[in-house]
Amino acid sequence: MLRSGFTPTSDPQIAAAIRRLEALAADGPEMAEAAALYCAILPRLHAAEAPQANLPAPKMDPEVARRKLAQGIPLLVGEDLPFDAAAAAELFVALCRAVERAGPGISSANPKAAVQMRRAVERGELDLAAVWPALAGGDQAALQHIGEGVGISLPLLALLGQNSLKPALRVQAEKLDGGVDLDGWQRMICPVCGCPPLLAEVQGKEGTRRLRCGMCGTGWRYPRLQCAVCGQADDRALGYILVRGEAEKYRVQICDVCSGYIKVITLVAPTPVDMLAVEDLATLHLDSLAAERGYIRIRKQA
Repeated sequence: MLRSGFTPTSDPQIAAAIRRLEALAADGPEMAEAAALYCAILPRLHAAEAPQANLPAPKMDPEVARRKLAQGIPLLVGEDLPFDAAAAAELFVALCRAVERAGPGISSANPKAAVQMRRAVERGELDLAAVWPALAGGDQAALQHIGEGVGISLPLLALLGQNSLKPALRVQAEKLDGGVDLDGWQRMICPVCGCPPLLAEVQGKEGTRRLRCGMCGTGWRYPRLQCAVCGQADDRALGYILVRGEAEKYRVQICDVCSGYIKVITLVAPTPVDMLAVEDLATLHLDSLAAERGYIRIRKQA
């Protein structure tokens, strides 16, 4: 049983996610530390949605929303979003402590770096109000400058900074859901927050493909015979990496034009938002297979 840094939860979806993580760790001991880290992080992310949910929804005129989408601009980009900065900062510190306790479960999660980062926030040396806009805007130069200014790990800063934004983005995305028609959006970035997809899902009897955002959880339709990384639609340049015994559920779509790839899951219903990170962890072996063949996973999110 994984209990390193574990936060008890009564939420059935989070409890199911933790049971899945424990099963993954039992099946592959090499994943135990990563699973322990996720067990510590997921309940905190879920609980952090409550203070963000109390804020008003972003004011989005339907015509403005339609025009933004037609121009290829994600809905929340450039908007003045309701955001509880104090709650997000509290979550960032809690995530630092989770990394400290869980150990180096993934390449960017270093316990010593997490201690250094938490102390930098508590001493007022790390300005999270500058980190969040840099992350939201994909400004890597600004983020690197912030990290170098206090001598902290850039990968871990990005990882925890992005996760501390997730509750606010997910709440706002949920409030927009149903109020805006996303059916016409078939681009390689999320129509709500602008992040690249974490994975793709093939759903239902018709085999409709939807890309899923790991930041805000939004799903949107995307052609099956089109690269989700570069957008090219020459099916002769697209292929799949399959694993014996898993092909009916998991596979990797690869592109020989951009050398990018995306993991694809076949299922009946969309993956619950809190389970997206778990599915990503459960398919780490597919990332390894793609990397061995020279394909790159291009994304900004964690």
